[in-house]
Amino acid sequence: MTAVQDACVSGQWLTAIILSLCCFLPSCLPAGQTVDYSSVENVVSRQGDTALLRCYLLDGISKGAWLNRSSIIFAGNDKWSVDPRVSIVSSVGDKHEYSLQIQRVDVTDDGQYTCSIQSERNPRPKLLNLIVKGECR
Repeated sequence: MTAVQDACVSGQWLTAIILSLCCFLPSCLPAGQTVDYSSVENVVSRQGDTALLRCYLLDGISKGAWLNRSSIIFAGNDKWSVDPRVSIVSSVGDKHEYSLQIQRVDVTDDGQYTCSIQSERNPRPKLLNLIVKGECR
């Protein structure tokens, strides 16, 4: 690798570490602020359909990241997942949409997803639980 490639790769790892820490360690939250894990939004999809996990950025300045378990799927518009079925649905307007679309969902996609919104002040995670209904035989 060249020095430029080394710097890029190490910069990506640094971003991944920071995102992971801020999303999963409560100590990254400002004093007195907690994450309400009871407000998990359930998204139900049938196996083979396209699932849309909706998330909105607070303003034009905030940045978003999508995680599944401890894996980063997207950081901003940079795709970290090798899965060709996942993409970002975005729009600008009254609400700045930053939603995760998963095509041809499978029962293996089932589980908790986090949309981490980083504003100027602090990270704000939105938790979504994808429930994939398998085909009846």
